[in-house]
Amino acid sequence: MGELTDFKMVYFNTASSKMILDIMMKFEEMYQDGKDVLIRWFYPEDDEDMQEAGEEYADMVDVPFEQVAS
Repeated sequence: MGELTDFKMVYFNTASSKMILDIMMKFEEMYQDGKDVLIRWFYPEDDEDMQEAGEEYADMVDVPFEQVAS
């Protein structure tokens, strides 16, 4: 199996969102180098902001991206 990355956060702010994007960009580099990468973004069912943030990240990186309501 390839690289599987789960993001399960209750809260993040502007500073941490930049770091999250930096991490995702590293995964994008790995993916472009032929590695098997999947990012799973877990968010609480009732948290539209966290869901929307996942959608925005998915649009920013060229990596298979899965959103999971929990």
